[in-house]
Amino acid sequence: MISPATSDSNSGTRKALMISNSEYEYAGRLRNPLDDARAIYSTLQELDFEVTTLTNANQHQIVRSIP
Repeated sequence: MISPATSDSNSGTRKALMISNSEYEYAGRLRNPLDDARAIYSTLQELDFEVTTLTNANQHQIVRSIP
């Protein structure tokens, strides 16, 4: 699902939505996504992004996190 840009998108604030899932119903559990997410989160913050992180989120949670 892609949402159209809002007027806030021109505010100068750089935003990132990071989704890190390690548990899947049909694919089992992955080992490193949460560690990888921590590293990416830190890097994005250093680059002055306002980061929202979701871990093991379902589709409903992901859609609700998109402004």
